[in-house]
Amino acid sequence: MKSALGTLLNGACYHMMSMIEGSPVEPAFWAKALKGGVTPQEWRDFLGGRGYRAGVDYPISRFYRELIEAYPNAKVILTTRDPETWYKSVKGTIYKASSIVKKLPVYLFLKLMGRTLTTKVMDDLEYLPAKGMDKGIFTVIEEGPESAQKYFEEWVESVKECVPKDRLLVFEVKEGWKPLCQFLDLPIPNVPFPRLNDTASMAQTHSNLEYLANAIVFGIPAFVGFIFCMIYTYYG
Repeated sequence: MKSALGTLLNGACYHMMSMIEGSPVEPAFWAKALKGGVTPQEWRDFLGGRGYRAGVDYPISRFYRELIEAYPNAKVILTTRDPETWYKSVKGTIYKASSIVKKLPVYLFLKLMGRTLTTKVMDDLEYLPAKGMDKGIFTVIEEGPESAQKYFEEWVESVKECVPKDRLLVFEVKEGWKPLCQFLDLPIPNVPFPRLNDTASMAQTHSNLEYLANAIVFGIPAFVGFIFCMIYTYYG
């Protein structure tokens, strides 16, 4: 959806990676949002004021209630899929990422890079219940497929009840450009609808992060120790 909306709106689309790869301003803002301390104007400054035309995925989807208040004319796209597929996707992407960043080498690497606030806020975003929900996403993932399916179905109904019908599109990616463009009142692009494998892409990102963290946390000290031993042996 990020790629599709970027094509249609000819502008930036806020995404989870915007927070992960961004400056300390990002996690600080979402930490404030979790406490209910963001005003409608602050939402507009944070998103539209920085050039974002849309937002997808977590953390932004969690705050759709606040956003439809901040943007009273904005349209909401509720993407749906098979609940079991959703469960497997979340478990294999953001939930797995949360487990990886708790590993000592990765944690030390992120601390060195000044990213520990980001990981804490991400955990809070996923474990604390969103408005209208009894549990957080990671809680239901840990409880298993049945709990996750129930959560997914309740989330869909919650969005349908909250967002005015004339501002809501219930959409499946397999439907392609037509319903999306009709809803947004935009022409259909002369390019295929983007169908990216986010699960595979994030799995590769996880692997790269672990490799880099292990190389820096263990590899550099080992190399320095090796050089020290060589010098000591040569001059000792």
